Amino acid sequence: VDMRSLGEDTLKPFQLTLEHQWSEMEMWIEGVTNWFAQKGYDEQESSIQWSHLQQVVDSEVYNIYKHFPRSTMNVTGEGGIREAIRTDFSRRYTLFNRRMKFFKERMAPGTSLTTHLQHMRSLGKEADYQNLRGDSLFVMVLLHSIAHCEKSAFNKIKGMEEKDITIEKIAEKFYAIDEARASQKAAEDEDDESASANRIYAKGQAGQYDKG
Repeated sequence: VDMRSLGEDTLKPFQLTLEHQWSEMEMWIEGVTNWFAQKGYDEQESSIQWSHLQQVVDSEVYNIYKHFPRSTMNVTGEGGIREAIRTDFSRRYTLFNRRMKFFKERMAPGTSLTTHLQHMRSLGKEADYQNLRGDSLFVMVLLHSIAHCEKSAFNKIKGMEEKDITIEKIAEKFYAIDEARASQKAAEDEDDESASANRIYAKGQAGQYDKG
């Protein structure tokens, strides 16, 4: 009896969907890798590997990759579907967003300290916190400090290319935002002064007509 054929239900990972978070995707990646290794699926032809993959992703995920070359593109090997899925998830859950979530997270009422610690460890791992230092750390703290009162500015920074989210680029963006706001305020003040002058003039004209 091939022992690798036993225990399939316990080895098979959960079905991956587009609703899963980054940490869940990482758990799925690890599960698929172990499942394929234990069952010997990674030694099979690529086209057969795809039939196993279909069991552990939902139809929406599968449809994204179904047009990939099944005869040459394996699942768990280098350049395989496993790597493609991780890459696609990294676009949906950028490192910047994962780090902001890590910094913004707050302990939920009624949660045990141990549970919260484990939750924060998971978020920290997603945020690659061990490499979060220097300028990267400053940027995260800075953006967290404005998120509650400067949502417009925060969203402008969040919408930038991740490689451009540096202290220098943020300084340029903040300066441009401040300049635009100052110009808008000056224009509004000028409009107010003009409107006030017009009201005074109209009032004066009305007074002259009354005297006449």
